Amino acid sequence: MLYKTSETQRRRHKKWRDKNPEKIRKYVKEWKEKNQEKWRKYQKQYNKKWVELNRDKVNAYNRNRNPVYRLRTRKKVFNLLGGEFCVLCGCSDIRILEINHINGGGSQQMKQKTKKGIKYSYIQLLYDIKMGRLDKKYFNVMCRVCNVIDYVFRKYGEESIRDSYINTKLKLP
Repeated sequence: MLYKTSETQRRRHKKWRDKNPEKIRKYVKEWKEKNQEKWRKYQKQYNKKWVELNRDKVNAYNRNRNPVYRLRTRKKVFNLLGGEFCVLCGCSDIRILEINHINGGGSQQMKQKTKKGIKYSYIQLLYDIKMGRLDKKYFNVMCRVCNVIDYVFRKYGEESIRDSYINTKLKLP
């Protein structure tokens, strides 16, 4: 059927689509199943373009979501490593707990780059421990203060500082 104008054609198509949403859904579903590669490629291009056009929305979403995700992941990893408390002093304030590399080397690990060429991050470390890519026996949980004392002990061999701190905190004789 020939249409006098494209506007007339659009109105008829819209009317048909409004009357037949089930047919459209069925057709789209079948097409997606037959053309999975095309569909994935299209989705990838569309998502990339959408993110570029809506950068503010994406940033706002990530700003709100990331702290929650990070805290949840930290708690899971701390529990995997023995609990949400410092192994030396027993501090349980989640805000100051950190992951300690038992044999040192944490700063060198953070300077390395990942396979994608991105600098290794703390959240990546948490994720790798959680997924089992890094062995748990090389890590433990310490508060920031105990972690610094452990670092000083390892770097300078100041055993007296570490022992006096531990004895004070744990009330040992």
